[in-house]
Amino acid sequence: MPKIKSVGHVEIRVRDVVRSVQFYKKLLGLKHVVDSGDFHAFEVGDTHFCISKGRPKKLPPFDFTTDDLEALNVKLGTLGVHVSKIRKERRSGHRSFFFVDPDGHRVTVQSSHPHPMEEIR
Repeated sequence: MPKIKSVGHVEIRVRDVVRSVQFYKKLLGLKHVVDSGDFHAFEVGDTHFCISKGRPKKLPPFDFTTDDLEALNVKLGTLGVHVSKIRKERRSGHRSFFFVDPDGHRVTVQSSHPHPMEEIR
């Protein structure tokens, strides 16, 4: 039977597309793979993180993962981005922090998943 492989797309709406493209491309270093004027996509592993022009709204929960949580936290803070302290999640065991993007989206960044992940039965 076919299985779901990964999350395909996550999309947020932003007021200023140019500002947000620069934020995610320059500050976070995401690979910019689609530029269609008011719609942009960034490659994050097997997932496309998309932004489009519109009124920001409450987001479904999503997060990014990184292999160097401390370094990314320090880098963003140094660049003037509002970042939280790193904390450990009791339920998942991940360590994480959040940052606030130019439109006020609160985005969580977690430590990478261990590989291979064990399947829950």
